[in-house]
Amino acid sequence: MKISSTTIFSLFLLNFSNAWVMPVSPTQSRRSLSVSMTDIEANTNPTTFREAEVLGLRLMQEQNYEDALKAFKDGMKLPGSRPDVVRTKLLSGPSPVGGSIGGLESNLVMSLDEFELQAAHYNMACAHAQLGNVVEVRSLLSS
Repeated sequence: MKISSTTIFSLFLLNFSNAWVMPVSPTQSRRSLSVSMTDIEANTNPTTFREAEVLGLRLMQEQNYEDALKAFKDGMKLPGSRPDVVRTKLLSGPSPVGGSIGGLESNLVMSLDEFELQAAHYNMACAHAQLGNVVEVRSLLSS
């Protein structure tokens, strides 16, 4: 199925007043987007993906699309909701208590899950659509 750039652009020229549609899996519950202004003011420098996402959505409601796009892009570099354990080699050579390798150190890392990545790309596509960047919209939606 071929979709023209005009169709894609018209799909995203929506009224961003109160309702936001985010792609969600049927198994994932929809997250609440209601946030007070004090939450946004406290999170001008978000520390998690979710804080950056909420900030970007608030900026979209205020029709500040350039800053919203920056918030969404920055949010992709922040910790997400998927925990992962990264093991790094602590000792070189054989293990002091036997075995083939030295000790390992474990670190917990929070990364973006597939739904957060999907939502980030969708939100960036919406911001680009409002700015008239059809090529970026198409590339974000196809990734």
